Amino acid sequence: RRLIFFRTGDSEYLLNELSHVISTDPLVNFTKLLAYVVESVKKATVIKSTSLLLFKPVPFSEKGSERVQIIGDKKYEPITQQNIQHIIRFFANGEFVVLNRHEVKDVSIINEMRMLEAVFIFPIFVNRKLTGILSLGRARRGLPIASDNLDQLMIIANEIGSAVEKSKIIEEKLQLERKMYENEKLSSLGRLSTSVAHEVKNPLSSIKTIVQVMREDLRKNDPLQEDLAIIVNEIDRLTKVVNQLLQFAKPSSEVKANVKIGEVIHSTLVVLNHEAKQNNIITHCQIPNDLPSLATDEGAMKEVFFNLLHNAIQAMPTGGKISIDAHCLHNNHAIQVTIADTGPGIPQESSQKIFEPFYTTKQTGTGLGLSIV
Repeated sequence: RRLIFFRTGDSEYLLNELSHVISTDPLVNFTKLLAYVVESVKKATVIKSTSLLLFKPVPFSEKGSERVQIIGDKKYEPITQQNIQHIIRFFANGEFVVLNRHEVKDVSIINEMRMLEAVFIFPIFVNRKLTGILSLGRARRGLPIASDNLDQLMIIANEIGSAVEKSKIIEEKLQLERKMYENEKLSSLGRLSTSVAHEVKNPLSSIKTIVQVMREDLRKNDPLQEDLAIIVNEIDRLTKVVNQLLQFAKPSSEVKANVKIGEVIHSTLVVLNHEAKQNNIITHCQIPNDLPSLATDEGAMKEVFFNLLHNAIQAMPTGGKISIDAHCLHNNHAIQVTIADTGPGIPQESSQKIFEPFYTTKQTGTGLGLSIV
């Protein structure tokens, strides 16, 4: 009867080992854990190919367009949930049954199973919601799978569902802890920034006033005029940094109004147009005229787009292209704006830090632009 496992104890060993790995270290790399499970199933059986397909986040949450994460020895072309929609719908009621290609009558399901090179498909449920499938191909010797071995594989599929659920709980907890840590760090930084900014701002105003009075007392052709002008410019630059510090530490209260996002973007581009031309940068906008108005703070939106577009311009000192695209989401209740440039991109080691206050790779940057965004 046992035609799929090499020995009677193989299935029991596999289950025990799997349960041990899941329960021993809940923080184990989740993808590695699932890869281990799939490889273990393949080693303990005479099946040619075994694959695990996970859906992100859940089936058809965005009309089935999401890519499917595939773990296993079988490398498919990139597929979406839409490509296996009939298999997904088969398991939609949350009932744990096994799909056997030799017993299926639905031609659409058969075609999808052939695409996956699957003979058997086991559902992976989390709280009765389908989150993935375990796909098994043909046996190497062309032998059928015994019913008791199917039961063992169903248990393994259940174990995978438990692992998925545990991983999600752990990830949510870690994200919450990270968020709490970041909030506390930003709160402390905000208090420090406010203190420093106030201590610096008042002396700067006094210094600027004195310098301006000195310039008025000097003749226009006095050689000191140029030096004093430099001092005024540097004071203005420092004042701008101080104001950014204050804004970061204590953002101004929102003044919401119906705002045309397209108009905000175009007005921001007008401000940056001269600098873009100097850097030989072309801007290309795809913003529909019929975009709905949004209730938001226009000043805050201008600052967001200014910082993003200014960063893009500074990233391409020898020329390039900036593309701006906008379209509606969620039945016109939201607008997605995408800004892309042909610059060198963000180094991988910096990608996790770019929104941290004071983090910058520029020699003259303050590191507050993206943190304000």
